[in-house]
Amino acid sequence: MEDKILLAHGSGGKLSHELIATVFRPAFSNPALDALDDSAVLSMADSRWQMADGTIGYRLSAISQQRLAFTTDSYVVKPLFFPGGDIGRLAVSGTVNDLAVMGATPLTAGVGVVPQGLDISAANARPGDVVIVSGPIGDHGIAVVSQREGLAFQTTIESDVAPLNGLVAAMVKSQASGVKRQTSTVYMRCVIRPAAAWRRR
Repeated sequence: MEDKILLAHGSGGKLSHELIATVFRPAFSNPALDALDDSAVLSMADSRWQMADGTIGYRLSAISQQRLAFTTDSYVVKPLFFPGGDIGRLAVSGTVNDLAVMGATPLTAGVGVVPQGLDISAANARPGDVVIVSGPIGDHGIAVVSQREGLAFQTTIESDVAPLNGLVAAMVKSQASGVKRQTSTVYMRCVIRPAAAWRRR
């Protein structure tokens, strides 16, 4: 492993995987984190997790029997502003999408409620599953790199960074209502945008 943290360690690729496998997993291993999903999903059955004032729009007592998804991340991008987005939109979208791809409805930054009976996890992916991608692959990365390196193209390339919680909620709702009886969503992964969904035939 590299002896210093590089910008590439945050890209979600080989260096990210290596950093997680050699540094973070050995230090923080537990069932919720070992799933390596975009959010850790925890049961909140313990009533001691109540908040008296309900300041986040929900009284925690009202969701004490629910499962909560937690995510935390840091975002580093150079330049801070790029075609189609900026560091702020990237940070918000990334956090919202980490929750959304677990089927969670965001409550506040980094925390969302996962409906009972919904199990969307990397552990569910199997060979032969259908992969659905929500948009072009690579637009965001190319937009950022082209701005950083001063590259010009004959066509306009912009980042498509966006929150996908509405799209994911529609997918989950259609499945729950039986619109797609022959398929089921088993796993989703946030790659800022597009998101990828694996569906079981």
